[in-house]
Amino acid sequence: MLTIFMSISGYSQDIISGVVSDKDGIPMIGATVLIQGTNRGTTTDFDGKFSIETTEAVSLKITYVGFDSKEVSITG
Repeated sequence: MLTIFMSISGYSQDIISGVVSDKDGIPMIGATVLIQGTNRGTTTDFDGKFSIETTEAVSLKITYVGFDSKEVSITG
């Protein structure tokens, strides 16, 4: 199970950032974070952190080898 903490900054091009961790709170290095319906994505760093730019409310799909994928809707 993936746990995700996110924040959104208020610019015309929003930056969504967060941390992907497992159920025990351990950061997941190299997890893939994709904006649903696009080919835009990124991977998490050594601390499980990521950031990605978008211009609208989106749904993110987070995947990691050996774990179930998780979809998270981001609005506002």
